[in-house]
Amino acid sequence: MLPVDPETQKYIDKLDPSRDYGELSFDEVVKGIRTGAITASEGNHLPQLKDSATGKTIKGTGSPPQGAAPVQQIAINDFRKMAFDDLDFAYKSLVSGMRKGDPRYDKIYWELLVGKQGELRGGGMITEALKVVMEAMQTPEVRHATIEAYEVHD
Repeated sequence: MLPVDPETQKYIDKLDPSRDYGELSFDEVVKGIRTGAITASEGNHLPQLKDSATGKTIKGTGSPPQGAAPVQQIAINDFRKMAFDDLDFAYKSLVSGMRKGDPRYDKIYWELLVGKQGELRGGGMITEALKVVMEAMQTPEVRHATIEAYEVHD
């Protein structure tokens, strides 16, 4: 094994052996970094990998590091990553609120489904379709049942 400087080893340690590196195997990528045929640099989560001779990006490379993103945006991104695990619970809570007849939950549901009123896209067809749906929700469903009488003989 070729010795490498600690900075280069840091990038090698961040590589994912199960990742698809295109025509190269994981071992070939590691060897390329060690020999200098592949340049590894800081990435967002995984190192950025480039062919040293051509400068072309190697498949499986990490995305560039995020610049000076606002703290609020970083917090929102982190929240969304963590909240993803709770989507099933949140959806069930939303539907439960709707079934209890609370119109606030209906509003949230429809805004998530089709967007807020000012965000609707697609012109009149979507608007007309939503009007039909809303009218159908307001109209009670009429059902007819036919009951046949049977005679019972002792």
